[in-house]
Amino acid sequence: MVVFYHYVALAVPWGHATGTIFPTAHKAAQYGWLGVEVFFLISGFVICMSVWGRTVGQFAVARVSRLFPAYWASILLTAVVVKRWPEVTSLHGWDTVITNLTMLQAGNNTPNVDPVYWTLFVELKFYLIVVVVMLFGVTYRNCLLLCGIWTAAAALAPVLVASVTALMLVAAWLVHRLVERPLGSWLRTRMRRGIDDVRQHVTPRRRHARPTTPPTPTVPRQAEGDRTSPSARTFESV
Repeated sequence: MVVFYHYVALAVPWGHATGTIFPTAHKAAQYGWLGVEVFFLISGFVICMSVWGRTVGQFAVARVSRLFPAYWASILLTAVVVKRWPEVTSLHGWDTVITNLTMLQAGNNTPNVDPVYWTLFVELKFYLIVVVVMLFGVTYRNCLLLCGIWTAAAALAPVLVASVTALMLVAAWLVHRLVERPLGSWLRTRMRRGIDDVRQHVTPRRRHARPTTPPTPTVPRQAEGDRTSPSARTFESV
């Protein structure tokens, strides 16, 4: 069904509109994209049945052992073919191949080695949802709740996205007006008061006085007549 859609409904393989090449088959082939939706629908039921009576660890081991060996072989084979014959598509580098081996390439915008692998990342996200259900307990009631909530969320997704975005914007504005501005003003006031208190209570350092030399004692000057040395006065007195 999907192959029929790609080769009869899409113009990529032929270079121009397929309605002129397959005028009758094109009318039915244009609905072939529903094959992917049917695949996801069947996969959801199969996964829910496979987790019954298993732990999270057992479920993870079962999924990894089932998916990754065949996936790794397909990645390496596709990389070799594309490297050898790059007419259809080109290989962006071996780092792209290594990232594709993790099956997480869609999470960091790394191109797929083969475009058909995009469905695997969608399945990984569904596995995480199943793990959440397993943590609450795999019961008939929880499985019905999952199906109901998932269907409602898918139907209301456009409205929910717009509503959640609007609520987030309103909440951000309210937080800014009612919390950030009063809190910021209060913090500025408290900081200014604290700085003023520090300035009032901290004594400024005194400047160190420069050491001064003690004054030199002054000897009184002798009179003009007393300038004779003591020995001369003694001689004269004799």
